[in-house]
Amino acid sequence: AVESAQARLKRIPPGACTWQSDVERSNGIIEYELLEIDRWHSKSELVGKSTAWEYYFNRIRPNSYQQNRTPYQRMKRAGIPSKMAEQACFWTVTLLDDPKYKNLNFILPQSVNHVCKLD
Repeated sequence: AVESAQARLKRIPPGACTWQSDVERSNGIIEYELLEIDRWHSKSELVGKSTAWEYYFNRIRPNSYQQNRTPYQRMKRAGIPSKMAEQACFWTVTLLDDPKYKNLNFILPQSVNHVCKLD
């Protein structure tokens, strides 16, 4: 969905402390609404519950800090086609400490954060 939306990697410049505020806000909501409330007994159960919660958050749950719109509604309002916006809402959570990812190199520069920017 990211590639078909023609997203590109854009670095957050040092000192731009509000550029990642949506990500930090959603991380706080995830901790409060999912991780502090729900329990799981295996990694696969965690992935399943997290994936379901992410879909709920992105497609169904209105966000008061975004004029009571869902991320799906915001994508559509930005001109992203419905099918593409739906695909962006439904993605599987990935646990990067899973052994199947041990050969991947996730080392990025420590001084700069990376986010995708939709043009």
